[in-house]
Amino acid sequence: MAKAKLSVMVVDDSEVDSYLVQEIINESNYFSEISAYSSSSKALDFVLGVSDMSDLPDLILLDINMPIMDGFEFIDSIADVYDDGFSPVVFILTSSLQMRDYENFDKQYTAAEFLKKPLELSVFKEMVKKHFPKIK
Repeated sequence: MAKAKLSVMVVDDSEVDSYLVQEIINESNYFSEISAYSSSSKALDFVLGVSDMSDLPDLILLDINMPIMDGFEFIDSIADVYDDGFSPVVFILTSSLQMRDYENFDKQYTAAEFLKKPLELSVFKEMVKKHFPKIK
């Protein structure tokens, strides 16, 4: 059974950035469920612990610069879940100007977008509509 509205997961170690992203998500009115994690390891524990694939988020907004496990390591760690049929849309969020981050984004195949912080509502809505064509 298809979900009435979509779910989204925010993974960001900055409370301020996480709050601002969640406000943008709420303002878009596209998602019925928002879960937020302050570390990629906690988000990974959730994803790997889900037994019903319909409980997984449809969209993951992922900061790449986090301690212990960065966003790219998180993406690599959920590869096994992808093999089981889970394929969320992943948007990388960053305030980084590091060339290596752009290069790492280009090398991976999981994340769909590389978005700059602070996230803007118009950009978010445009990207969501691009990757979720049923949203009007």
